[in-house]
Formats: sequence, C-alpha cells, structure tokens
Amino acid sequence: MAAFVFLLLLGALGVWWATHLDTGLGQPEAPAAHPSPFATEASGTVASDRTTATGSPSTEASATDTAAPATLAQPTAPTGRLRVLVRSERGDALEGCHVFAGGLEGDTDREGAATFEVAAQRTFLSVDPPKGLGLASRSGWQTVRAEELTEVRIVLAATANMAFWCQFVAAGNEQPLAGVPVRVQPDGSEHTSDAQGFVQVGVTDDRTYLDVRTPSLGPCRVVPQPEHVTRATALRVPLAAAATLRVRVVDPATAPVPGFELELRVQPWRVQQPEQVRTRGEAFVWTATSDVSGGLTITGLPIGVPIEVTARAPVLFTCVEPPRWVLDKASEERTIALVAASQVHGRVTGAAGQPVAGVTVLANAPDGEHLPRVLGKVAARSSTVSAADGTFQLGGLAPGRWWIGIPHNGEYQPVRVAVEVPIGGTVEVPLQAIAGPAVAGRAVGPDGAPASGVVVNVHVDDEYVAGARTDAEGRFRVGNLPAGACELRTEPYQTDLGLGEPATVQTGEENVELHLTAVSGSISGRCIGSSDVWVMAFRRGSGDALGARCDLDGTFLYGGLLAGTWDLQAFDRSGHAACLGAVQVLPGRETAGVLLELAPAAVLRPRHAGADEFTVCRGEHVACADNLEPGVAGEARVPPGTWTVVFRAMGREVARREVTVRAGDDRLVEGGS
Repeated sequence: MAAFVFLLLLGALGVWWATHLDTGLGQPEAPAAHPSPFATEASGTVASDRTTATGSPSTEASATDTAAPATLAQPTAPTGRLRVLVRSERGDALEGCHVFAGGLEGDTDREGAATFEVAAQRTFLSVDPPKGLGLASRSGWQTVRAEELTEVRIVLAATANMAFWCQFVAAGNEQPLAGVPVRVQPDGSEHTSDAQGFVQVGVTDDRTYLDVRTPSLGPCRVVPQPEHVTRATALRVPLAAAATLRVRVVDPATAPVPGFELELRVQPWRVQQPEQVRTRGEAFVWTATSDVSGGLTITGLPIGVPIEVTARAPVLFTCVEPPRWVLDKASEERTIALVAASQVHGRVTGAAGQPVAGVTVLANAPDGEHLPRVLGKVAARSSTVSAADGTFQLGGLAPGRWWIGIPHNGEYQPVRVAVEVPIGGTVEVPLQAIAGPAVAGRAVGPDGAPASGVVVNVHVDDEYVAGARTDAEGRFRVGNLPAGACELRTEPYQTDLGLGEPATVQTGEENVELHLTAVSGSISGRCIGSSDVWVMAFRRGSGDALGARCDLDGTFLYGGLLAGTWDLQAFDRSGHAACLGAVQVLPGRETAGVLLELAPAAVLRPRHAGADEFTVCRGEHVACADNLEPGVAGEARVPPGTWTVVFRAMGREVARREVTVRAGDDRLVEGGS
C-alpha cells in the first residue's frame, strides 16, 4: 500500500507541476467535517484531542489557475457558512464574479462577496471573473467548519501574457537554422523560425511548450522560461540531425509479413530544452505498419536517445524485441524476425458443466517458478472473454510457460493452470467458473461499538485481491476467494481505527471479528509566506509518502496518518520552500498548530546513471523522496543549508552526496555512473 500511495502522490504531483491547474487531481478525497482548529499563534506542535473547530483568518490566495469543478452533492448537516471575498491585485472588490462552492453557485455583489451554506467538510471552490477583465480564474479546496463562518479572500491575478524568444541552431556547427517549423502547445498554433533561426511566441500560461518535429531534425521540446523575453536574450536551442529507420519484418521462413505494427516512444525529458526544467507535455510517438513487402519506414527519430519499443505482430506470430532501442546513425536498417505464435483455447463451464459466457480469461507470463493463487492483471492482448458457448481463445503467445486462468472479479473463484506452450502450437485448457468461499465478519472499535466506514482488504500470498468497506453495523464481506489462508488488513489513511497487525484467517470463515484500535492520527497547521502551497509528508522508517495542496486560506490537515514520526516539506511554484522534521503523530490524536514558514529555497537536481530513486535528508529528517529515471535529473526544493542526497537502485543504496546550498541556487548533484 505504501508503494501504491507513493505512486499516486508522484502522479498527482506531476500533474500539478505540468499543468498548474487546480482541478483536484491528486487531492485526497474531501474528508468529512473534522476537528481541526489551527492555532496560528503557536510555533511548535501540540498533540490535541480537540473536538470543536475554530475559525481561521482569511488569507490572500493569488494564482492563475483555472479548473472545471466536479459535480458535488448538495450540502447536508452539519453545515457551515463560507464567505468568499474576491479582489483584484490592487485590492479592489470585484463584482459579478461567478463562484462555485460545494455544489452551489452564485455571483459576487458590489463588495466582491458571495456567501454560501455548505456541508462542513473540505469543499471545492472556484471563482471565474466577468468576461473582458483580463483576469485569470482561481480554484482550489477550502475546509468549512460546522456552524461557523469560514472566510477566504481570493485575489484574481491578471492573465499571464509573456513573450518568449528562442533561436534554433545546428548542433554540430552552431549555425542558425531558418525555416524550422514549431508547434505551440496546447493551443496548436504554428510558427516558423526566421532567417537567423529566431522564433517569438506568446505564452498565455505556464502550460505552454514548443514542439519541433520534422523528418530532417530530431525531435525537440522547448519549455519557455521568463529570462528569455527578448530577441537579445533568446534561448539558444541546438537541433541535431534526425535518423531514418527502415524495418523489414519476416516470418520464420524469412517471408515478408504485412500488418506488423510498430510504436516508438521518446519521453520528453530526453529531448527537452532547457534540460533541467520540469517536463511538460506528452511523449513523442511514431507509429508505422509493415506493407505487403514487410517493410516500414519511420523518419524524424532522435540519435543516441533511448526509444521505447512496442511491437504488435499479426495473430499468427509473436515478436520478442528489447523494450528499448538506441539509434547510432542517421540511417539505420533493422530486421525483425517473427516466430510462430502459440495459442491457448478451451471452454469455460459452470458447476453443472454448462457453458459460461462473459468470463475474463488471462494469460500471465510467469514471474518466478511459483504458480500464484490469484492471477494478476495483464495487457488486453493477453486476455479475452468467453463466448456464448463458453469457448475462448488466446492467440499471439510466445512459446514457453504461461499461467492461464480466471482472475478474481468478485463473481467467480479465481482459477489458474500452469501450461507449457510449444512453438506455434495449440494447447487446450478447460476452465471452471464456480463460486468460491468468502471471508466475512464484523469490525468493532475499542469500545466494542461497530466500526463503520473502515476498508478491510484481503491479501493472498502478500498480494492484494479485493476489499470491502464496513457498513453501519461494522459488517464486511468479500466473496469468491481462493481456498486457503489469507490476510485481512485495514486501509491506512482512511480512518484512525485499524488493525495493529494483519489478521490471518481461512477463506470460508464468515464470523470473523476484528478488534480495531487507534493506529492513526492527524496533523493540522498552516503555511505562511506563500499561497497555493503543496505539502508533502514522509513517515520515517517506511516508504509512506503523501502529498496534497493546502486549502485556499493556507491551512492543511492530514488525517489517518499511521502513528510515528513524520517529516513535512512545503513548496510553491515560485521557488519558496519550508521543512519541518520530527512531527509526532499519536494514535487517535491530532497534532495541531504546525506552522510551515516558506522562504526562498534552493533547487537540487539529483542525477545517477543507475539509480531509480533518491532521498534528500539531513540526518533522519527527510526533506524529499522521489522516483528517478536513470540518467535523468530529478528535482527537490529545500531551504538553504547542508543536505545529503542518497541514491538507491531497487531499494539498495548506490551512492550519497553531501551538498551545501544557498537560497536561489540551482545545483545538479551527480551521483555517479
């Protein structure tokens, strides 16, 4: 679960940096009303059992975000009042702004105010200015407290409209390149470099980027930077010659094979200028299909850059190609030799031998020698659905061992069979879709009362299979499980109550009683010195990492944190950051009054040829932890001082570097090869 949460966090964080849109992506589900008084006069942390909420002073929030609000349910008790004050950057009240709050909407009055009675919870809020004012919309989340007035001040900034200049030159001799076609994304406008290689574009927001794609030049992505606003300060962008790849596809008898599909993909950070800025936009993708002569040609490919390869052979064949290619010269020819594909077919029947239609059948490539009790999900090419007569067929399989079966889907018991598939052969595998045993029971809290809303997950052989949320009486049930032992675990980050240790039970037991205890607590506080701040939390001694944006008034709450020691990092997009270490979370308690005061920070860009993750720390205090693409620099914003960057590959430390930085530094930290 820690790894899953961490991946969600990274995905959410990437969306925020790439788009700068406050759409709620990556945000935790808006929690129910919570006891979260923020003691703004405190400078430390206080463990609290408080059960009432106090108001918080309004805080200016200035940004240029735009978001389409989601449809939310109408407010239900308990409720609170949300007063939204909309101002210009000069402090003038803005009348006629359209405000959406918690499923309700209305316009600001002459005082620039709009008031709503909304559910006492974390509520999505968006403000759109009247047309023609040249102001950007603003949106985000705001916590509303029960039976109180929560006031938030929203400042609408002027729409960004920056000029950006770049100059394209030949990578080999630095000569200007005229006539280079440039597409500006996401608006799709097209430009061409002048006789001296210069291009000027208007940047309307910080999602903008430029793409260069031609048959003769390698792909390039340019990310506009504010220091290149004139022709004299234009960003110099070297462009290398492109490669042309010709591929011949043949069968085992060397006869040409038409209909072979090849997809090549290059990640944008590999061809981006400037190299060290955060990536924007999608990957570059090329596709081609072999013709009747078995040939295909792709132009405009980069030289010396890893290219991800996806091959789709016709159903009678299979293709075994390395996941990445690197082209060495401007013109390359390759031959792909297909092998005869193997097939698995059979029939899915019920307990009485009747055909069963609509059952998903998977083919898993083995990961080790042990046949798993439950098959994992696979790509669509290695899965199918049984027909009306129960028959199924899986084609295009490589020869060798496969796990064939029915995954857990809640309707039938998982089935799996180990099958040896010969080259170009066909193997028949009968499968039976029948009901399987269940695990059910009741969860109670420390006082013996039913524990409702708790997620109980079933793990088989340490792998997640399914889960269920307890009802109002604390009851749960997960059916059609494989026979044998399984583990019940409670979902972290959902509620303070949970299992201290996983409970091992046998499938078929339906009177399991889970005695839950307080295993989680919460952290609440405020960010000072900046608006639109992202706060990350790292639990020491684990891979647990969470991230969320502050409320519009600068406050934040992390609920359902596993008890232990947590480190907090806050940062915004203007180069400010704050770190606070050793925040203690106690079971069933709230650590309140946490203050994160943002100040000008430094940027560390760790890079290592073989590492897949890095951590920036000071002793036990973790300031940042993130995945790392081998050979590609990551990014961490930290306050000034001395920090240690630890590089890891597959969980094992491979290097560490100590670096001292000042505010405003932008430092590449090389970990080695």
